[in-house]
Amino acid sequence: MKVLVNGAPGEVEVCEEVVRVANASLADKPPVPRVQGDTVVALPRLGVAIGSLKGVVRGARLMVTNDTGPRHVAAAFGVPLVVLYGPTDYRWTVIPETTGPSEDVLADPTLPAEWSANDHPERCRIDRIVAERVVGAVERVLGRA
Repeated sequence: MKVLVNGAPGEVEVCEEVVRVANASLADKPPVPRVQGDTVVALPRLGVAIGSLKGVVRGARLMVTNDTGPRHVAAAFGVPLVVLYGPTDYRWTVIPETTGPSEDVLADPTLPAEWSANDHPERCRIDRIVAERVVGAVERVLGRA
């Protein structure tokens, strides 16, 4: 799959750094069949802004995101989701499980149900979600899609 990294115009450098690290990591892996060109691409580099992002999202097989506007656009189009939360409590923005997309939520798994992540921002930081959990969630969601 081709990976598209999205960000606001002010996040171009961050997006480019994510792409650089990801493509360098992939260079160390055995070759796999892929489309021509980079496997990981920064959308801001291509001039994709919020207006044209809807078309990109609509064609996606999966979106890995935090709780942002594009997540809700993906849900509206039925795109499967892996959503990382921290420190916002995921229970505030749950997408109803009707005929909508598959959604796997990643948050602090040890947070007691009676607590709100919003009240424990240090404990529930998004950077505490390890890559292995994200990969596992992607595999689960793609298996359901």
